[in-house]
Amino acid sequence: MSMGITSPDHALPLPGRPVKPSAFEPRSIIVMTAPTFKWEPPPPAVEGGPVIAEVVGAYVGMNAAHRMGGEWVEAVGALGVQAERLTAVRAKTAALYAGLGVYRMNTLLYTSGRGSYQAIQVFAVSERYEPDEPLTRGNPERADLAPGCGSCRRCALMCPTAALDGEGGITIEKCLRFHMFSGKPAPVEYRRLMDRRLIGCEVCQLVCPMQPPTVEVRPREGWDWLRVENLLEPSRETLDALGGMIGVNYARARRIQAQAALIAGNVCRREYLPALLRLMVVEDDAVSEHSRWAAERIRYGGNG
Repeated sequence: MSMGITSPDHALPLPGRPVKPSAFEPRSIIVMTAPTFKWEPPPPAVEGGPVIAEVVGAYVGMNAAHRMGGEWVEAVGALGVQAERLTAVRAKTAALYAGLGVYRMNTLLYTSGRGSYQAIQVFAVSERYEPDEPLTRGNPERADLAPGCGSCRRCALMCPTAALDGEGGITIEKCLRFHMFSGKPAPVEYRRLMDRRLIGCEVCQLVCPMQPPTVEVRPREGWDWLRVENLLEPSRETLDALGGMIGVNYARARRIQAQAALIAGNVCRREYLPALLRLMVVEDDAVSEHSRWAAERIRYGGNG
């Protein structure tokens, strides 16, 4: 885990999400980055075999980093330093000002050893520490300040929804991740692009030539609880397993069911119809709408 320090002025709120007042006066902002990983490429699909939902490895790493961050807060608290995790701030911006990396064309933070495969956490603390120097000057959020980035534009060209503008900016409403687990029905034009994704996209990271060879690659595991039939009507065991993997907030039943319905519609297997028909009448707009869409696609052979 790497750590950098910046001033409270650089804990900028996310759009539409005001930062809640701290229980103490923040005098410094501590930013931590922890490595995440990517999976080995998926094996070839087997005709009639189980359909396994895709979970981007970064979310597994972020959940582990979140736990470590909580342990750090407790540890510094025992030393008399008040610390509080900030969840509604622009984490990449804080990390840039704290000197932990540079911005690249896909709008992600990069460091020399991890590339963009890292989880960022931001904390306010009650003590004042000397801030670190940013690695770039000018506007820290523009990718054109990162040396070596800006000519290939692979990330912008390969983005499934053209969310990246090729100049270091993003239209967040076009990003697939924005619509995953949002609680609202995904736009119709994006549903087929979800493919088998349960959470995360990762295309802009996988195609980037600036990723260092030191990024960890892990072998895939065949978790039965990631089979689509287990996600459409998840048991308590499945939800607990997912919560331990990606975090309990992402592993809420309705969020899982809404995204699983899109996967079911994209693979168009009739075996999922009974579950989808039951989900069509639940009192959740995303679950019921996604289930109706998926059922129509299955009934009409993928043409719905």
